[in-house]
Amino acid sequence: MRRRRGQAIVEFAVVLSVFLLLILGVIDFGMVAHQSQSLGHAAREGARLAATGATESEIASRLYSELSLRWSAAEISFDIAETDKGGYREITVSLTAPFTFVTPVGQFVSGLSSQWVGMASASFRKE
Repeated sequence: MRRRRGQAIVEFAVVLSVFLLLILGVIDFGMVAHQSQSLGHAAREGARLAATGATESEIASRLYSELSLRWSAAEISFDIAETDKGGYREITVSLTAPFTFVTPVGQFVSGLSSQWVGMASASFRKE
């Protein structure tokens, strides 16, 4: 009877470690997806402002306020480009910001770095 109890504890430890790794991975994946959506939304907001004639400082202010819950202004970089498409001009706003993992899963899985760089861009026709 005593040997079975020890076996159950070992099996529980193995299953628990795999289960925790899975749960932490799901949490990190959700956070990265949320960060990606936040960047995409901010890029659309900035491109819309740029298309309506806003200044670069107004666009920067909007981008920083949209992303201030997750990133500091120093972590966010953006670029505004205007291209001629023949009959109209198009404004593109591109954003980059670091994605960070919430859990330490990246440290335990080889090939994953603890920091990724997220990128998003959006384009609007200039009005």
